[in-house]
Amino acid sequence: MAKYDFFLNYAGKDRELALIIADLLKERGYSVCDSCDLYAGISYAEKIAYAISESECFVPIITEAYSSSDAVLRELDFALTKLNERAKLITPLMFTEGLSRVLQYYLGRFQLTHIKSRQDLLDAIDDIDNKYKFVNKPKALYEKLTEYKRLKSSNNIVSVACELLNLICEKWEHTPKSSVEQLKDMGSEIYRLLREIEYASTEKLSKDNEAKLLTVMSKIEDNILTLREPLSQDKQFEAFFVSFAIKVLFSHFVIRNRFDQDAPLWTIYIGKQREFIEAYLAFEAQLSDYDFKADDMKLVLDAKNAFLFEKEASDFDEYMLTLDSDNTQSNDDEILLAVAEHMSSGNKLFDVLQGKGLSGDFLHCLLTSYERLKSYCEVVGAKDTAAECVDRIIDLRNEIDFDKPGKRDDRVENGIKSLLGITLKNSGNYDVFISFKSEDSDLAEKVYNLCQRHMKVPFWSKRTLSQLSKSDYAEMIDMALDNSKHFVVVLSKKEYLQTEWVSYEMRTFFNELKEGRKVDGNFIIVATDSLAEELKADKKLLPIAFRNCEIIKMSDYESIMSYIV
Repeated sequence: MAKYDFFLNYAGKDRELALIIADLLKERGYSVCDSCDLYAGISYAEKIAYAISESECFVPIITEAYSSSDAVLRELDFALTKLNERAKLITPLMFTEGLSRVLQYYLGRFQLTHIKSRQDLLDAIDDIDNKYKFVNKPKALYEKLTEYKRLKSSNNIVSVACELLNLICEKWEHTPKSSVEQLKDMGSEIYRLLREIEYASTEKLSKDNEAKLLTVMSKIEDNILTLREPLSQDKQFEAFFVSFAIKVLFSHFVIRNRFDQDAPLWTIYIGKQREFIEAYLAFEAQLSDYDFKADDMKLVLDAKNAFLFEKEASDFDEYMLTLDSDNTQSNDDEILLAVAEHMSSGNKLFDVLQGKGLSGDFLHCLLTSYERLKSYCEVVGAKDTAAECVDRIIDLRNEIDFDKPGKRDDRVENGIKSLLGITLKNSGNYDVFISFKSEDSDLAEKVYNLCQRHMKVPFWSKRTLSQLSKSDYAEMIDMALDNSKHFVVVLSKKEYLQTEWVSYEMRTFFNELKEGRKVDGNFIIVATDSLAEELKADKKLLPIAFRNCEIIKMSDYESIMSYIV
């Protein structure tokens, strides 16, 4: 994750105004950086470039003094070049009536928020909050969800999925009805999450999770009924929406009957579906005329399988059985308690580290301990404890991401690693291996987050691997390449193709593909827009083995999901 949610860009005369805006954002739980909040040890220009690159959103504070400051204009120019290229966000706040000619050049294409009073400012911050909480909060939730799926921890899957569904419903309510593509994306996301809940609810759910499910399902149905009114003249969206409604109502019925003995009768859900089914049958014959994306078409075509009135009771019982699985879970044993006690005694060591200011070592060691305990819990079947470890791991990763970089004493860190025995290796199957140069970690993170949103399991070394020695790291990379179905390399410079790890990972996976050991696997290059155009125009810029690979622009990176199946 980026180190900051927002970078404030302002003239020196406007420092007090910037501090007010920073405080308003921090009150809402966001991290904020400005040019006075930077690290020591590097040049000012490097500090600025680093901080802007490590921020999710760049906020120019436009005042009378702004356009006369060469320094802030250089920051703005850098942000427009780098952040736009990396699909990051730029949100200007306008405290003056008009734009100078220079600012017209830079900001003419942006929708500007004019602020004339404190209330205008509060409203603008509320708008930012409403917009960005739907970006940052889901990242950690999806990361938890993929871990819980791997652990098959049903109650945790349901709890996190409900949190995500609530966020999507809230976002839905803030989205204009004319935003057809956004509504379609949210519909697809809702359906994916409901499917995860269907599978997870084969186990007995806690009363708390049952209540969460009932609440969020009611919200989703309310949104469906609200949007049932004609949205636009877009018949293609109408076809998508009707299919989505049919499938959601079917999922609601399945989920309710899993845990609620007093669930509404079958006939009630048939009645709710009927008008949508009639609409579906009316346009079904013309489906070939629609230009759906692959994922959308799959959802539309599959809608017919969710017609409740076509299902006999025996068919439904058979369907329910397909969701059942052996979910036996062993209890925590004495060994697990002994491990917990050992970790508790180890906190004394961590306290010493923290007291000496070695917070980076402290956090990394604590993270590694939780990762090892989680792996142990998976082996012995202690899923509840493993799920608690996931929560701690995600929190610690976020703390480490926000920890200021500094030079650590390798002898201290390596000594602690030896003491903790950091050689335990994770293993597993991955839907996609994400290859990247460290300078492109923010781009790779977008692909990682996208995969998680689509319920795929990605391998991204920055997140998936513990802090390992070079030999251990190499072994883990080989294991991940061997166990990944698809491969995505993320690039901002063609020179990165020649770097040690990127080159090795590309060659290794490509050879597996060529020799037939990756059945139906795909090899994809995701490049910044300018580099993608360059590579497509002249394939000779690529090593000869990779010239037939699919090349996708970063601005269109979400399209990789049509390959990762």
